[in-house]
Amino acid sequence: MKEPSVLDYFKARLNPWAKNVPEIFSSEAVQPAVEEESTSSIDNVEKEPAAQKAVSIFKSLAATSWKTSLALFFALLAQIQLDRSTPNPFAGIFLYSISAILFLTAFLSSEIKLPFLADDPEERISTSVRQKGLFIGIPTMLLAFLTFGGNRFNLVNLTLWVISIYSFLFAFWEPGGISWTKRFEKIKNWLKQPVVHIRVTYWPLLILVVIALVIAFRISNLAGIPGEPFSDHAEKLLDVGTVLDGDFSIFFPRNTGREAIQMYLTALVSIIFGTGLSYISLKIGTALIGLFTLPFMYLLGKELGGRWLGLLTLLISGVSYWGNVISRIGLRFPLYPAFTAPTLYFLIKGLKRQSRNDLILAGIFLGLGLHGYSPMRIVPFVVLAAFGIYFLHRASHGKRFEAVGGLILLAFFAMLIFLPLMRYAIDQPNDFGYRAMTRLSSVERALPGSAMAIFFDNLWKSLLMPFWKNGNIWVHSVTDRPALDVVSAAFFFGGVVLLIARYIRQRDWLD
Repeated sequence: MKEPSVLDYFKARLNPWAKNVPEIFSSEAVQPAVEEESTSSIDNVEKEPAAQKAVSIFKSLAATSWKTSLALFFALLAQIQLDRSTPNPFAGIFLYSISAILFLTAFLSSEIKLPFLADDPEERISTSVRQKGLFIGIPTMLLAFLTFGGNRFNLVNLTLWVISIYSFLFAFWEPGGISWTKRFEKIKNWLKQPVVHIRVTYWPLLILVVIALVIAFRISNLAGIPGEPFSDHAEKLLDVGTVLDGDFSIFFPRNTGREAIQMYLTALVSIIFGTGLSYISLKIGTALIGLFTLPFMYLLGKELGGRWLGLLTLLISGVSYWGNVISRIGLRFPLYPAFTAPTLYFLIKGLKRQSRNDLILAGIFLGLGLHGYSPMRIVPFVVLAAFGIYFLHRASHGKRFEAVGGLILLAFFAMLIFLPLMRYAIDQPNDFGYRAMTRLSSVERALPGSAMAIFFDNLWKSLLMPFWKNGNIWVHSVTDRPALDVVSAAFFFGGVVLLIARYIRQRDWLD
């Protein structure tokens, strides 16, 4: 008879339906006879503790993580039921319900220990201002706004705009850390006697491995997948062509209107990579935008749960199906997460640490995002909601006045970066709002029902989208399949359950 291995024992312990758990160490082996001790006492001293230690390790693993392991197992099994050619929704709901109960049980029994979100510091958001920056920033901003008329970037309005941004940064940026003067002094001293100390640790190597894996997923066979462009790509390339011809528009009204970032980025890609006015130029640009998002996903994870959560966030968002689809397609979809992620990161960091500089950076990324993709126009409301949630919780007690000042500063810098497009929106409101209005109102065609009913129907579909169906638009999805792959959907589900549980227990505004 074949003797069971340690692996057989471990599998049986993790399997709740196992009827017979094999014994990998007999009582005789663990407790040898007295007469054997006299002849082989040295061997028993060496072998017995090792054997007992192996058993105790596997018993400990089986005893301490079985609820978590089962929760993840049922979540994966549930998503497999939903991610089939003929999905089984009832089995999926049933299995996800079991998974949720197990996740909650693991959390309540402290088998899963989520990071405790520390209270905010006692410091307040600074209200100091350097007036010299305002004296230069206000007039240059007004002049830039006036010269942005005509929907054109030119040397004059860009120069005024950059001076105004720098001046307001000078006025509001809080000095801290090592000054640039000292940095240059250190570089100068190092160049006189250059010495390089190399210290290799596991964490940077692990980060590099994950980054290499993510880049491989994002750019592997980019020319071939997806293979063919369609009409939207042709419209984009026409706009890129106008940029290459020297027509530097702020807003591109062709095909219901588009913001500027992708056009200028694609023009730059076509020159640097020598790919010209082509589909691959569009795809290289959006792939780079997708990669730009990932460091901020890491930083968000690290801010909320430490570096291991940051690394897992980077890995899953980097290799997941949805993130790869929108980054490879050559359209503007990845511009939304590319600027939403840093906006949320610096917003959360700014409120957690009462840091004015981080709130300024949140405003800058919000303003940049408004030059990227029309749906970014909802993010200012997300920022307002975040401040509202913060004000309703204990963390804001005694700090609300300064936090309102931080919100005003964030909004001001977002407006300052948005300035060129704001001028166009004032001059041409119909063109600026046309794309959004065709999706939100009856401008293009009559609504197929009541606006409220359509809203809640869309809300319901968006909540189910990660697990059930992402729609029937073949351009940016494999139609009628979940928006997330099996693994990322299972982790997402578990994350939502645990997040709700932690909020109920801790009442932290971030959750």
